[in-house]
Amino acid sequence: LPGGRRFAIGRNWVTAGEFKRMPGAEISPLAEANFIADDASAVIGIDVQGAMRYCNWVSEQNDIPRREWCYVAGGGQLAPAPDALRRAGYRLPTEAEWRFGCAANSITEVSWGDQPPIGRRYSHFSSPDKPRKTQPVASRAPSDLGLVGMVGNARALCCSPAGEGWEIALLGAGMFSLIEYAVPPQRAEYKGGAVAIGANTEAGIRLVRTLPES
Repeated sequence: LPGGRRFAIGRNWVTAGEFKRMPGAEISPLAEANFIADDASAVIGIDVQGAMRYCNWVSEQNDIPRREWCYVAGGGQLAPAPDALRRAGYRLPTEAEWRFGCAANSITEVSWGDQPPIGRRYSHFSSPDKPRKTQPVASRAPSDLGLVGMVGNARALCCSPAGEGWEIALLGAGMFSLIEYAVPPQRAEYKGGAVAIGANTEAGIRLVRTLPES
């Protein structure tokens, strides 16, 4: 990224099965019953606090020291540590990181350009002839960066620095979106910073880690 920060981003969306392995995992009953095809499909119907807890849990499972976890407790909620982007733990992407992965070194905002028929090779979108459910995360072609379904299937929860705090945004096009509306990627901003919001039926998780400086 500009400024020199190196990061790694998950190849796929976190699946429902992966998310449910976390003790105390909560998925919206509406989403789980109606909008997720199976445990191999992208998890949706989660809130920001659940996504942050999952990031910390994955850090713990990978023996990352607690001092490097990106989300810390305060006021009864998790929030990004002030130096979260310098820590080694797993976290949600910033908007800049997600857009970088979405473009995948192309000259357009998404890796497959602006042609909807081509986009269906790379992700899942709403269609009159199939149910509106997230689909198995590895069932589409990867981009040139090896990332699958950056736009489509779910919408990315992103957490970015904003002034002296943080801002949550929901980016991309999920399984309710027609592919014609996927370019440019849609953006929905949650005012009030990185606080708990209700479970969103399209919000998914794409894990990120900051890499050591070279």
